[in-house]
Amino acid sequence: MSCTSPRRHRFGRLAAGLTVAAAATASTLLGATPAYAAAPVTTFVNGGALFIDGTVLGDSVTASGTNGTVTLSNLIGSITAGPGCVQLGAEVRCSGVTFMRFAAFGGDDTFTNNTSTRSVLNGMSGNDRLTGGSGNDDIDGGRGVDSAFGQGGSDKCAAENESGCEV
Repeated sequence: MSCTSPRRHRFGRLAAGLTVAAAATASTLLGATPAYAAAPVTTFVNGGALFIDGTVLGDSVTASGTNGTVTLSNLIGSITAGPGCVQLGAEVRCSGVTFMRFAAFGGDDTFTNNTSTRSVLNGMSGNDRLTGGSGNDDIDGGRGVDSAFGQGGSDKCAAENESGCEV
């Protein structure tokens, strides 16, 4: 005759069920990517203005090009083409650009403008490193310990560390 009671069987099944549920939850949580981590830097052109919107994490965006065509890359994450831009693998190329606006939103960001196109760069929160191009730039580090580099043209800067800024 067995000494196993129905209560002991229920406890054993409950423990086994909880173990399976815990393992499934752990594998889901460990394998899941947070929704914000997948968000790319977004770009679009409107009336000659190129808008570059960063993420809540740190971004490292570089702009290069001439004659109204700007190519953008993000060394840390992805970048996505919107209206007026085309996706070229990990880069975005935008045409008809006469002005650039970069908004970092959050994290420790780097933006480098390797063009002569006028730009407005806003680091917002985080410790940012913002570099204007050879044209006239307006660079505002926002909150955090930021660095602004004017490079050329007549540049207006607001940051804890400034170089090449005339205003």
